[in-house]
Amino acid sequence: MKKLARLWAIFAIALLALTTSCEEPTPAPLYAAPEVLTFEADGASYPMTISAPADWEAHIVGEAADWLALEFYSGGATEGTAVQVTAWANRTGSTRYGEIVITSRDERVVVRVEQAAIEGDSSDLPVATRKNSYVINGNEYDWGSVAFTMTGENPSIVASPTSGLKGSEDFFSAQEYLFVGISPLLNGVEFNIKEEGLLFTLISTLTAAPLETVAPGMTDEVTKGRCCLTLEGNLCTLIASMRLANGTTLAINIEAPVESGTQVNDNTFSRGGEQKPIRASFCLNKNGKTHLYLSPGGVDYAQDLEIVTVYIYLIVDDALVDGNTHSLSNTSGHNFTLGVVDNLDSTKSWEISSANLRGASGNFSIAHNGGQNYTATIEVNYEGVNYTALFEGDCVWYYDVPIVDTNYLILDGRRSNITSASINTSAEVWVVTLATDGNDTIVATAPATFFDGNARGFSQSAELTVTCNGTTYSKANGFSGTFTALYSEDKSTLEFTFTNYAGCELSYSGAVTVVKNS
Repeated sequence: MKKLARLWAIFAIALLALTTSCEEPTPAPLYAAPEVLTFEADGASYPMTISAPADWEAHIVGEAADWLALEFYSGGATEGTAVQVTAWANRTGSTRYGEIVITSRDERVVVRVEQAAIEGDSSDLPVATRKNSYVINGNEYDWGSVAFTMTGENPSIVASPTSGLKGSEDFFSAQEYLFVGISPLLNGVEFNIKEEGLLFTLISTLTAAPLETVAPGMTDEVTKGRCCLTLEGNLCTLIASMRLANGTTLAINIEAPVESGTQVNDNTFSRGGEQKPIRASFCLNKNGKTHLYLSPGGVDYAQDLEIVTVYIYLIVDDALVDGNTHSLSNTSGHNFTLGVVDNLDSTKSWEISSANLRGASGNFSIAHNGGQNYTATIEVNYEGVNYTALFEGDCVWYYDVPIVDTNYLILDGRRSNITSASINTSAEVWVVTLATDGNDTIVATAPATFFDGNARGFSQSAELTVTCNGTTYSKANGFSGTFTALYSEDKSTLEFTFTNYAGCELSYSGAVTVVKNS
């Protein structure tokens, strides 16, 4: 009996040991490192390591989502996954802070983020302390006239020592003037003139401080400088200081009112760190759904969306058109489809829906203001890229049929028909001359390589100009515009379109007389 009892005891101990060895280990807690991510002012990407006992999600808190992005925002249980965190360049003028929150089951950890602002050594730059004044080599002068203007979609200021000037043409006809225009993305941001990569243009014909054209990649005329143009409400201000290559110092202080009726486009589409104005909007109501299509491309008909660079679309049940903010993950049983189409790079195109979010997060709101007028806000993060669309205004009905219209000039609201065209191809820069039945004369110059059917802007060449009745639209004169030309030598035909988004538009398609210098 004692032997049997001993065997049973040994068996019980072995069974207990076996049972103990089969128990699952306690999972490690949620963990993220480092606790603080510190980024350079110019922006960078750094890894953040996440260990999680189960499925996890990461969220960027608040406004930090505008300048931070994650390689991916969710994942499964892991013992250590590296997630790249990217911060865009900080041009706000001050250090900024953010938080990344990671959750898994009931656990939550926070990674703090901080980033210094881009700064430039400006201790030896001059300052103009008095409103509507400028300082050249220590001598302060008053502006005689100042004005705010929209150059295409870009807020701009023009000023002159001459008094009594009103319209842009008055300023550009003056012997001395200053012009500064910026991309909407630089509104309210102080930037380093030598280093800024976003669109800006600075031109001065001031006798003591001439600047032919200062723009991204064209800063040889300036050795150091800073600039800040701010458009807010009905007032635009400009503060700038710089040292010219010839040693001249120039400081600018301008405060210009925004005239009532000035069309300022606050509608924007953002993708990552890139922001563009929305120039085309289309709507459709069909089968209980509202369709909205928004694009930076300046097209007139929805059928032309297939040729724009990019557009975003939102299709929702009419019940969601209530002006309220709806989370992508909770639309109260109603359906939506949201997508981006990139006609240049199909890998950047995507579509999500209420049935398949594909890892996207964010929200949207849409309101119908009557007729074809809508207000919409879209904020979504898809595969680590932030997309934002802000829109309020009238839309074109999706099924409006395009009207083929060529051989016309629209200038300051007046229309005339183009009656003849000639082209001089003798040099590397070709010259197109057009005449109208309204006695208008149009002369356009562009490099020969620009006559290939592709759209070009003034920023792509100083030799691209369009002159209508004495007014020259060009980069040097601070204008923006789109030029498209296709010349067929075999057929002696020319297709030519141009718009500067501010009163001048023309289109021609037909025979062209070829002129060559003898």
